[in-house]
Amino acid sequence: VTLLLPAPADALAIPAQALLPDGERHVAYARDGDRFRAVRITRVLGNDGVHAVVQAPTLRPGMDVVTRGTAALKALLPTPAAPASVPAQ
Repeated sequence: VTLLLPAPADALAIPAQALLPDGERHVAYARDGDRFRAVRITRVLGNDGVHAVVQAPTLRPGMDVVTRGTAALKALLPTPAAPASVPAQ
């Protein structure tokens, strides 16, 4: 067990439902204007089942993340290694 106290300055809290496993890592899907894009989570610092504290260089405070339908987005979009997006509804 490793505790990082205080949390790193770039750590963000997001809904735990926004995290999706992607191999040995995680991704989340964020709204980018009128589209959604996959965001690579570089590190999950903690998860209490309600909120996850993560580090993700391209995720910024205030961005909307997807908490429902994430599996459908994962099936439609490639992982962040090959960025793409789909229109938001």
